[in-house]
Amino acid sequence: MRNKSIAALLACLLPLLAQVPVGAQQTPSRKPEPFVRYVEGGAVDHSLDDLAPMLHIQRYKGEVVLSSGFTNVSLVFSVYKDGRKIDLPNSVIPDLGEYETNGTIRYSVQIADLDYLPLGGAKKGYCRVKIALQMPDDSWEWIDQDIPKSAIDLSDCSQLSFNERAASDREAPLLWFKTGRNIPLSLVTTDEITSKVKEGSVLILALRFNDQTGRNNTKSKPAHKTSRLTKPAQVSARRSRTP
Repeated sequence: MRNKSIAALLACLLPLLAQVPVGAQQTPSRKPEPFVRYVEGGAVDHSLDDLAPMLHIQRYKGEVVLSSGFTNVSLVFSVYKDGRKIDLPNSVIPDLGEYETNGTIRYSVQIADLDYLPLGGAKKGYCRVKIALQMPDDSWEWIDQDIPKSAIDLSDCSQLSFNERAASDREAPLLWFKTGRNIPLSLVTTDEITSKVKEGSVLILALRFNDQTGRNNTKSKPAHKTSRLTKPAQVSARRSRTP
């Protein structure tokens, strides 16, 4: 009786087994690789003959490694004061480049106190932020942005860096700056910073990818200056020529 039951069970299973290809195995689904694979940055070490400390210039550099291409990239300045966002003129600098495949964007940031170092066109009560971006195709972008000390005094604040844990499919935060003594070192993402930091001023510097909204933020005449170098002997006509 028992043998008949086993035979009946096998008779039901054999047609099902015949439909499975020999050697077929279920492979676990792989999690897609994040768009921003790696982010690192920080202060530049001074050399023995470095004039930056004497001129009160702060310098930072880093890189963003991407796993795929992008149609456009914007540079975003976000300022918060006592937990509330401050409207900063020209806070989004759009159309800084595009790339078809994976690659690395390298950046450098220099900050000068215009009250101490009155550069060309300097206004009192401002700091000048000069940013250089090296795109994956080896083209370069330079952006100058004057930020009022009334929003955040970049000559007297602490600087912290982001890593890839703060990145998303469309944004890679690079650096953030904070005034005051209470520096929350445990915060990782921009949402944590903007929701938990309620004292002092904060500036978040980020790259935003595949964004169309930033192109509508340039109705007024821009206060920043940009220049672009596409090849060693060629400067793009839509950007001003740099020395």
